[in-house]
Amino acid sequence: MPLTLARGARRSALLDHLVEHLDGLALGPFGSARVIVATRETARVTSQEVSSRLGISAGIAYVTPAELMRSLADVAGVGADRSRWLGTPLDMAVQAALAEVAAAHPLLRAAWESDGSRPGRRRATAVRLARLLRSYVDLAPELVSSWLDGGEDGPGGVALPEAARWQPALLRAAVAAVEVDPLETLGAVLDAARRDPTPTLLLGVDHLTVPDMRVLGALAQDRPVTLVQKSGTAGERWALPLSTRTVDLPGAPLPPPVVAVHDSHGEARQVEVLRDELTRAFADDPTLEPRDVAIVCPQPERYAALLDAAFSPGDASGLHPGRQLRVQQVGGVEPNPLVLLLVDLLRLGSSRATASGLVELLLRPAIAHRWRLTDRHTVVELVSGAGIRWGLDSAQRSQCGLADVAQNTWRRGLDRLLVGLAVAPGDDAGLGLSGAEVVAAPDMDTVGSLCEIVSRLRHLIAATSDAATIPAWVRRCRAALDSLVGLPRADEWQQVATARLLTRLETDHAADLTQLTRHEFTLLLADLGTTYRRRAAAGNGSLAVLSLGELPHVEFRLVALLGVTDDVVPGRTGLPADCVDLGDAAPDPRIRRRDQLLEHALCAERLLIVRQARSQRTNDKVALPVAISWL
Repeated sequence: MPLTLARGARRSALLDHLVEHLDGLALGPFGSARVIVATRETARVTSQEVSSRLGISAGIAYVTPAELMRSLADVAGVGADRSRWLGTPLDMAVQAALAEVAAAHPLLRAAWESDGSRPGRRRATAVRLARLLRSYVDLAPELVSSWLDGGEDGPGGVALPEAARWQPALLRAAVAAVEVDPLETLGAVLDAARRDPTPTLLLGVDHLTVPDMRVLGALAQDRPVTLVQKSGTAGERWALPLSTRTVDLPGAPLPPPVVAVHDSHGEARQVEVLRDELTRAFADDPTLEPRDVAIVCPQPERYAALLDAAFSPGDASGLHPGRQLRVQQVGGVEPNPLVLLLVDLLRLGSSRATASGLVELLLRPAIAHRWRLTDRHTVVELVSGAGIRWGLDSAQRSQCGLADVAQNTWRRGLDRLLVGLAVAPGDDAGLGLSGAEVVAAPDMDTVGSLCEIVSRLRHLIAATSDAATIPAWVRRCRAALDSLVGLPRADEWQQVATARLLTRLETDHAADLTQLTRHEFTLLLADLGTTYRRRAAAGNGSLAVLSLGELPHVEFRLVALLGVTDDVVPGRTGLPADCVDLGDAAPDPRIRRRDQLLEHALCAERLLIVRQARSQRTNDKVALPVAISWL
């Protein structure tokens, strides 16, 4: 069946064609269709725009390429295998494979062997190489097929350089360890795509991996698929060779935007200037609404706190009028506090356990609620009065070569508090230890809680000192939470979410025998629990804050560029370290970021650029961002 490319200069023309095609499907009350879009934000906006034209958007699924691959893998029964290849099981498989392959390759052995100065080196190396293997499947599956069949050459049959000759062996060993063949998984997904009866369209997707394109071809094998792309974009360039028919949509392109550039100082001042200019724009044009404005920030996590603070609403008089603007919340989804606490508990064994640091840990809500540590002042006063400085006990101080120095440890300080409760001031009762004068009878419950918590922390450190498999680490984590943590009913969701995370780890690695040290497992848990995530909030009427590539081709009356610096655009090449030369098969991420920035600029009637031109400390001129000069 034909794969049709419909291209137009304006998003409105693309949407009109999309709606016309959807209307022509004549879907019944139980019918369904699928529209592939670039991002989740684009899915929300496109759904609203289709609804406004058709009156209803029921039965139409708006999915990203990744969501499409996941749903087809589930239909094919290989969803679990695909998750293992994309998740931590492959990381652990690569770590196990490295131990096997490194012996035959001196260069790899030098990078793999650890001298103890970098305890997280092995995990970092495994994660980086797992990312490299995934990129080969996305960019050059033929190369992966050749290596899995026993080949040792690079792309096109060219011999690999000496520094990369270990990669075929590592791929084969990792695939055997993870027990997932990525190409067999892809083949099952393609079979499911060929059998899928859902009418499919694609709207404004500029970048696809090789497996994504193969899935598109499989979907179009027995039924027509329409690609609706904007003219002159990367989406048109990859869709043109695949299409069997091309339709040019009417409409002239949007005229170039009116550009205003504002030089400023540091990040905080740039946000203030942006707020001033947006306030002025809304004051000058009463017809301008928040939904007509977008702030494009290549790294929103860098500016999240500043933007949320600058645009936080307030009712008090004298506040900046920009605080009345309805701006999308920029900060990401807060990580689970209980996971963060668990990470800090595991790190305690390799820390100094200072008085101030451990007091802050004990006063975390999950521990303080369990042990009724409600009076911060009392806890701080007791710890200070007991002379506690650092180290849980002399065994922990032995890491610093001070095993024979027990003074000012937590154990010695708590002993002094207990003596102070039990005997009269100035009398050691033959114990050889003077009591702390700061303690009194009303502090008995608090002192008892502190003693019990520290005793359990010492047990936790001893129980987690040896390397273990991930299922064993999950059991240790559950034991630590059971012995130390308690939450009120309103916060029990943290325990549920943490239990779900630990169960997923245990299930994914049930048969994995790779041993992880405490430091390596802590890094794994921190990566899973602290990843920056944002809710898809586009289309809610607020002023949108976008990262590069979000809402591609969506037109706004005003687009503001913030935080466009050389380290972001063009930024680094982005290709994984040790990647072999894939030629044109590996697109340059710098060109992609440049094109995304240009597309955001061309989708605006007015373009507002706020950039750093002077140092916030010395007021000296600084180098201007090169990407702004491109615009």
